[in-house]
Amino acid sequence: MSTEPNLVPGWLQVAFGAALGAAAIAAVRVDIINNYSYGLATGGPELATVLVIAALCVLLVPSAAAIFGWSALQGGITGLCIALTCWAALNAYADKFGSEILTKTAQATAYADAEKDKEAARATLVRITETADAATLQQLADAAKAKADGLRLADTKKMGAASCFKTCQAADGEHAKYLARLAEAKARDTAKAALSQARQEAKAGPAEASAIATMLASRSGDNPASIARVIGLAVTILGIAVTQGVALLAHLATSLMAGGLRRMFARDGKTPAPKAAKARKRKRMKPTPAPVNVVALDKPLLPMAERGMTQKAIAAATGLSPSTVGRRLAKERAAITKKTAAA
Repeated sequence: MSTEPNLVPGWLQVAFGAALGAAAIAAVRVDIINNYSYGLATGGPELATVLVIAALCVLLVPSAAAIFGWSALQGGITGLCIALTCWAALNAYADKFGSEILTKTAQATAYADAEKDKEAARATLVRITETADAATLQQLADAAKAKADGLRLADTKKMGAASCFKTCQAADGEHAKYLARLAEAKARDTAKAALSQARQEAKAGPAEASAIATMLASRSGDNPASIARVIGLAVTILGIAVTQGVALLAHLATSLMAGGLRRMFARDGKTPAPKAAKARKRKRMKPTPAPVNVVALDKPLLPMAERGMTQKAIAAATGLSPSTVGRRLAKERAAITKKTAAA
């Protein structure tokens, strides 16, 4: 396909070529970032440098081919660089997608656990009716215990054996009541703390690896994270195909800009021919002078024969064949004879 349509101005070709070139450079920038991050993580600075060079060659080799032409070496290098770039980008994107999916899955799990903790804490608070402070109840329980211990000691001294009469038993009952209320107060305080923590954890809101993955998982019953990974891989492959295709547009961009510049700087607005072609054209158009010893084809040959020139000499001087010279001489002699007879 021609990149120099006669109806397109040169400046428009250059503008379109520059736009395609900018898109190709942007695509290669993405490839450079992916190649560098993957190479640095797997093989260190050396592998990262090699992969960055591969990404640059995806842009530079087709651009050079647009000017100097393709060769088997250039095609092989381009294919190898594309393969390396695709592999590096696939791994780089897979790591990013996998990390993102794991983060969102953990966030979703934390949110679900927080919601469960909130429900459990609310249920506990609804069940507990104790309103007194836990510290106050602890003091009352300690006082009741001390009272019960004193009465038990008095009854034991009185009876001479371990004894606890009615007053002592009442003090034990009061102590047990305070202990029960203290347990409820502590459970209430624990539920309040759990509810507060659950609310804090749930502030980030629900998270899902992918809305589409969640929808498909709800219908198929599969794990949303697994489906999200498949979707991420498909998107990665499409993204790599786009970046490589756009990067290869550097060939077309260079051709457009080169053709547009030639048209812009041509005097007649047309694409100028190369100097060698112009020289050949001028050489073809320049008239070739006839040799000085060549006689015009319509000039009579008989005067040359009368001067003593043979047919071969006349043929050499005129560039005609000897047989043609003979026929011409015969016709001229016959014409003179006929003219003389008529006179």
